[in-house]
Amino acid sequence: MPERTHYLICYDISNTDQRHRASQKLLAYAIGRQKSAYLCWLTAAENLNLQNEIQALIENGDALLWIHLNQRYVPQYLGTAQPWQYQDFMVM
Repeated sequence: MPERTHYLICYDISNTDQRHRASQKLLAYAIGRQKSAYLCWLTAAENLNLQNEIQALIENGDALLWIHLNQRYVPQYLGTAQPWQYQDFMVM
């Protein structure tokens, strides 16, 4: 089974249609999000494929931030935020 790691992916896309497409693509992998910032849990292949798909939507003046999070990172929750709760699952 391929190893999954966490990525923090943020974007600033000016075109509404392309912004919506980027959001839909990222939501398929997101385990958490806030506005245009997504926490995704990806394999290496999914990461490469998703990067290519999102970068195709980026135009001049837009911004994309793609951060690979170290496995040892400890999330900090502020205010009323709660840790993401998800059950173990199998992707077939």
